[in-house]
Amino acid sequence: MPIIRVLNTGSGSSYVNISGNTFLPLGSNKNVTFIDFLNSGSIGTLNLAGWTINGNLFEGHEAGNATGTIAIQFAPTMVTTTGGSGFIIAANNFSGLPAPATLGNLVGFKGADATLALTHGHPAAGTGNGISGTGASNFAVTGVNVVGTVANMQETMMGTGTVWKATCTCNAQPGSGNARIITLLKNGSPTAFTCTITHPAQQCDMNTLAPIDFALGDELNWQQSGTGSAGSCVTISCLSYVSHETAL
Repeated sequence: MPIIRVLNTGSGSSYVNISGNTFLPLGSNKNVTFIDFLNSGSIGTLNLAGWTINGNLFEGHEAGNATGTIAIQFAPTMVTTTGGSGFIIAANNFSGLPAPATLGNLVGFKGADATLALTHGHPAAGTGNGISGTGASNFAVTGVNVVGTVANMQETMMGTGTVWKATCTCNAQPGSGNARIITLLKNGSPTAFTCTITHPAQQCDMNTLAPIDFALGDELNWQQSGTGSAGSCVTISCLSYVSHETAL
């Protein structure tokens, strides 16, 4: 049951500001969606450039409401542009909704859908230096390190949270016929968060992929490996956007 449903109006752009509202269904209503972009599976060709969802309270604590309640439901296909003139979601209060945040706050979100500025979110920059050859090596989610083993590069997560999006960059093109593959590891195992920098590119992103949730005590790190010689790319930096929902 949506409170606001965004319909597919076809081609063209839409400019909307949803700010300063309290979304608070009363009684024992369940399965409430406050803002619904799902639109039967796709937002289609509606351009969401210029949209802002800012400073709202999405409240799920009322009796019965937490079950199935969603603050913002994204469509599988969204036509947006991130950045200053794109779709911006900032400074909202998501309260009493199902956890993790990908089940209650921002459901179906992918990194390319919008620019995020979450109350408990922050950019996390990690750099791995000294990469050589094509074998797997690891670096931390934050900080600058010489690449090493998984155990030496893991970071313990504070509270439950989510890695929402990420972009990784080589210091130089990998070289003709070469590539670098970067993957986020959780507790030493690969997640679905992965991208490949293939020559002549220097950058790849994970912004069309579903975010990665983590629990208190989970261990995260980046892992890279090469194809071909990939010798020209000896440093990789990954910038991710991470939220810690219960630690702050």
